[in-house]
Amino acid sequence: MANLFKKRTTRPLPTGAELFTKNDERFVRWTLRGGKPKTARVTGDGDAARIQTESSTWYCRVTLADGSRVDVSTGCRDKGAALARMTALESEQERIKAGVITASEAKTARHGRAPLANVIAAYGRVLADKQRSPKHIKESVRYLERAAKALNWRTLADMGGERLNAWIVSEGFGARSANHFIVAYKSFASWTVRKGYVSRSPFVHVERRNERLDRRRVRRPLTSEEVSRLLAATKNRHVVEATRNGRTVSTEELDRVQWKGSTRSVFCHVLVSTGLRVSEALSLKLESFRLDEDPPHLILEARHEKVRRGATLPVTESLAVELRRFIAERRARLAGHSGGLAGHSGTVVPFQSTTDKMPLFDGVSVDVSREFHKDCEVAGIERTDSRGRVIDVHA
Repeated sequence: MANLFKKRTTRPLPTGAELFTKNDERFVRWTLRGGKPKTARVTGDGDAARIQTESSTWYCRVTLADGSRVDVSTGCRDKGAALARMTALESEQERIKAGVITASEAKTARHGRAPLANVIAAYGRVLADKQRSPKHIKESVRYLERAAKALNWRTLADMGGERLNAWIVSEGFGARSANHFIVAYKSFASWTVRKGYVSRSPFVHVERRNERLDRRRVRRPLTSEEVSRLLAATKNRHVVEATRNGRTVSTEELDRVQWKGSTRSVFCHVLVSTGLRVSEALSLKLESFRLDEDPPHLILEARHEKVRRGATLPVTESLAVELRRFIAERRARLAGHSGGLAGHSGTVVPFQSTTDKMPLFDGVSVDVSREFHKDCEVAGIERTDSRGRVIDVHA
C-alpha cells in the first residue's frame, strides 16, 4: 500500500537565528539573503539543535513489481493531485506485475508525458558531455525549441514528422534552413529512442531537402590577382584610415595600426591558402606550425575542427615565409618589446616555450565578415559578380 508524505530534512541553525517557543514547540526565525524572513521547527537540544524543514512537494512510497519499495516525488504541491499521481504509479506497477505491460514500455509511456523542454535541455547537456562545439549545441537546441514552440509540442508524445514537414513548408524555408530543423529533430529523436523514452522515432520518414537544387547563395573563389589586392588592402587600410585628412598620429598609435594591419593580412592569407574556417583559424597557436619541416605544415587540434578529427594541412612556401616573419614578431611583442623585432634591443631573448600556447592572432575583429567586405571595397573587389555569385568568409 502506497502512502503520501513530505520529506523532512535537518540542518544546523543559521547564523544569527532567533529561537522562540509557540504552543509548546520550539521554532527558529532568521532572514534570508534577499531579506525575506524564514521560520522553521527546531529539533534536538544544546549543540545538537538543528532546524527541520519539509519538502514543498509530496512524495509517495510505492511497492514496485519486483517487491522492492522506493520513494518517488510526485512533483505536486497539491495533496489531491499528488494522490492521483500516486494512484497512477500503483496502477502502473500492478500492470507490470500482471504482465500486461513491460517495465520498458512503462518507462516509454512515462517519458512520453515528460515536458519536452526538459528533455531538450537534457539532450543539450548530453551533447556538451560528448564535447560537441558550443556553437553546435546552441544551434541544435535553438532549432528544437523554435519548432516545438511553433507547433505547440509540450511532450515527446506530441512530436510528429508530418507536422514538422508541413510547418517547414508553410514557413517557406529554403532547403538548407529546412535541413537544419530536420537534422536536429532526427538526431534528437534517435537519442530518445536509445534512452528508451520513445519506442520509435517519428521522423524516420522525414527526408532531407536537396540543397543543390535550392541554393540561395553561390560562392565564387578569388582570383590570384584579387588575392594580392585583398592582402595589400588589408595590410594598409588601418594606417590609411588613421592618417586620413592629414591627421597626425603618435609613434605608438602608428605602430598599433600597422601591427593590426599586418595581423589581419596574415589572417586573410591563412584563410585563403588553407581553406580554414574563421573559428578554426582563430584557434591556431604559435606552436601549431611546423614551418621548417618538409613540407611546411600546420596542425589543427581535433577539438577546434568541425568534425572533431583534427587535421594536418600543408602550408605554401609563400605563406611559410610570411608566417616565419610574423611569428617571430608576435613572440617579440609578447615578450614586451614595443614595436616587435624593430624594438628588440637584443638584451632580452623571449623563450619559445613561454609563448607556444599563445594564440597566433590577437586583436582580429569579432565581426570578421564586416571587416572582410570593407577590405574588398578598398581593394576594388565586387562582392557579387555578373552571375550572382558572392565572395565571403566561412565562419
